[in-house]
Amino acid sequence: MFHSQEEMVARASRHYDGQRNDRNERMARDRSRVNNHMGIGRYHATCVAGQLPQSRLTRILDDLENNQTACLIERMGTVSAHDRVLDAGCGRGGPAFTLHDRTGCSIDGVTISAYQWRYASAVAGARGLGDRVRFHLMNYVDLQFPSGVFDHAFSNETTMHAFDLDDLFGELHRVLRRGGRYTLATWAANEELADDALIETINGHYQCRIHSRRDYVASLEGQGFAIVANDDLTELAIPYWELRRHWSQRSGIEQAFLEGHRSRRLLYLMLSGTKPA
Repeated sequence: MFHSQEEMVARASRHYDGQRNDRNERMARDRSRVNNHMGIGRYHATCVAGQLPQSRLTRILDDLENNQTACLIERMGTVSAHDRVLDAGCGRGGPAFTLHDRTGCSIDGVTISAYQWRYASAVAGARGLGDRVRFHLMNYVDLQFPSGVFDHAFSNETTMHAFDLDDLFGELHRVLRRGGRYTLATWAANEELADDALIETINGHYQCRIHSRRDYVASLEGQGFAIVANDDLTELAIPYWELRRHWSQRSGIEQAFLEGHRSRRLLYLMLSGTKPA
């Protein structure tokens, strides 16, 4: 589908620039904490998903997305108020604001979407966080930061917008200090159960390029990271899609994710690696 990083950036930026007052904003109970990712975890309800009131269903989906952010933050290890963190693919800033509120750290978020950049920057300004949570219109494979300035980096379901993982991971390795840590959450193809039709359906929907689990591990290690966490959370991703296919604001991609995760043709992973000291 794609032939270069430039082509991916052009298509992905158009995709995300068009997401205004979308389902992500309408789901968020706090409009200053809008997520652009999926949810993981279990849910408790007294009736089956298809019988849940839409208001209750929306709250559960929001809870699962916030739980996903919490799981990612947990895998980042210790983050302190003195740390500087890079959010590589920040969206409208939801995870960045959550991490700052929990730790007090300084964060730089980058996005290729002008709309997302303006939205997140406006929230930071309204909250008086402009000097601590900053957002930049920037491609994460060509970061305009000096080498070795970040203590942590993370990407939350954004690595599928990298045409070549080596380019992304090499750049993240460069901007991290020695001993720094990079953590990511992603959907990934299961190289043991390849299904090109399923993968291309999702690629077309999100204007992305899904990579395999094997590619993630090989690229992280090849770019100098020592992997310290490699968690397969596919089973915990299934409940979110079981619920979302009954949501009045579903996007139409729900069945592909549900079938992919149930069959393990599509995995849900969180990985973390450190830059050697």
